[in-house]
Amino acid sequence: MSSSKAPKTEEKPSATSKSPGKTTTPAPEGDAPKLVADQISAAKPRQDSIALYVFCGVLGVALIVVVAVFSGVGWSSRITDPNDLRFVVAEASDGAGGKFIITQAMLTGSITERLNSMHRSPASLRPEEKPWLTKLVVQDSVFKFRLGRMMANEVVPDLDLQVQEFMERYRAQFSSDADMENVLKGRGLTVERLREAKRVDILRQSVIKKHLKPYKPTEEEIDEYYNTHGKDIISPAMYRWSQILIKVYPPAPGAQPDKLAAFEKEKADIRASLNGVRELILRGDHDFATLARQHSDDQSSKDKGGDCGYVVENGEVPELFEKIATLPINEVSEVFETPYGFHIIKVTEKVPQGIANRSAARSYIIKRLTDLHQQNQALTFVKQVITDAKIVYYVPVADKPPAAPKASASAPEPQLPAETPPPQPAAAAPPQGN
Repeated sequence: MSSSKAPKTEEKPSATSKSPGKTTTPAPEGDAPKLVADQISAAKPRQDSIALYVFCGVLGVALIVVVAVFSGVGWSSRITDPNDLRFVVAEASDGAGGKFIITQAMLTGSITERLNSMHRSPASLRPEEKPWLTKLVVQDSVFKFRLGRMMANEVVPDLDLQVQEFMERYRAQFSSDADMENVLKGRGLTVERLREAKRVDILRQSVIKKHLKPYKPTEEEIDEYYNTHGKDIISPAMYRWSQILIKVYPPAPGAQPDKLAAFEKEKADIRASLNGVRELILRGDHDFATLARQHSDDQSSKDKGGDCGYVVENGEVPELFEKIATLPINEVSEVFETPYGFHIIKVTEKVPQGIANRSAARSYIIKRLTDLHQQNQALTFVKQVITDAKIVYYVPVADKPPAAPKASASAPEPQLPAETPPPQPAAAAPPQGN
């Protein structure tokens, strides 16, 4: 009996094979092309990522080069010509981690402005003057910039009220809005620019005041100042005077004729009434002080019997001062009119002009010593702000002005002042040393 064996068939390799540690699921023979395509697709993202990284790197380098070229601070493109208006003449810390840059254009404009304030033209600037003036202008610009940063964070609770009160006082000096605007126009200002300038001034004062310590001169300091400078303190002529004032309130501009007529009648009645008061004083029926307490509208003096204290000429109400200065002592004036109303006055003492004694000079000395002390403190503040800025100069500078040239007999050349004036708290100018 014979047996038969099944024919052998050659075993084809599977589309998947085993590898050590990894088992894969066999795939049907017909899926082999798809598997190869999947493997190619899986490898493509890795190739794209590498290309993207290379592209970004090249782009980053290109951007750095472009920024360096166009900013003027990179490699071979840095501006080195001092005559180029983009040339950086100085830089300083801006107080916030950055830099404050001063270009040749900014410097030229500031120097021209400074020369104009000295009534000089840019052409009159001598080469030896420029280093000193450059340092002065750079320090001034840096100080104003850093002070502006401080002002931006300053809070003044009644700022708007202070500005409004200033504008009202300023407006009161003119007969109309048109007159005020014409005066401002002549000074290169408008009402809004004046308002904004006052706002800035109040903020500046507030910032600087925080760096000024309270000061009151001692009696020893007052004595020392008087002993040194007393002979130079001239006291103007002073007059002690009293008044009885009856105020008048004119109608608004453009009032109807009947209101104007009523106002004129009211003034005539006031004048007649005040003449009656004057007659009582002249007859001796009542003294001046008693009638001032009864009739005067001047709230600051009526309770003192009309005594207004001492007055010196200040130009505020010339018609009133003229009456005071020419009236004999203890004589009662006739009734006269000023913008305040109708007056009768009496002068009780006259102090002629002369060297002031210590008592008369005391208030002046106190104010003078206080002002000097505040100026010194303000100067210290300015120096500290400039020191903190760490200014770096890229042009020649000088700490002092050059010696003045010898004047020509035919055409003397204008000169810079020997030294700059001391800074005021309102707008302190930088010192000359860094």
